[in-house]
Amino acid sequence: MNSIGQTTQLPDYSCSENDVSIQFILSSSSHSAWNSTSNCSLQQCNTSLNGNNNCLSSSTPCFDYRTINNISYCAPGILCSILETCDNSTQTCSSNNSVCVINSCCSSQAVCLPFLATQMCKTGTNTYTL
Repeated sequence: MNSIGQTTQLPDYSCSENDVSIQFILSSSSHSAWNSTSNCSLQQCNTSLNGNNNCLSSSTPCFDYRTINNISYCAPGILCSILETCDNSTQTCSSNNSVCVINSCCSSQAVCLPFLATQMCKTGTNTYTL
């Protein structure tokens, strides 16, 4: 499985975590945490670097995504085109490996945030295992 994230400072780079390849691409296009057209931007999370996590670096900002129950998940900005939308009536995702967040900048529709993305932004308080 490959995931594409975005970085706002350094040029393209990639890393591997748990045998999953993750590629970051420098981009000015809208993503799940920022959209200039709708004037949407999410607040950045405070993250602490976990010793064995080679993906998280200062070049990858993590943002505060919220579920319908106001549970916070930190994850980088992700291209909306690769995110699945949540089920409108149940606010759930078809995959058990994702969580439905309601405050993304993708559209008025809630989107499914892969747990893998949240692994790269561990804050040390809540850890989720795939």
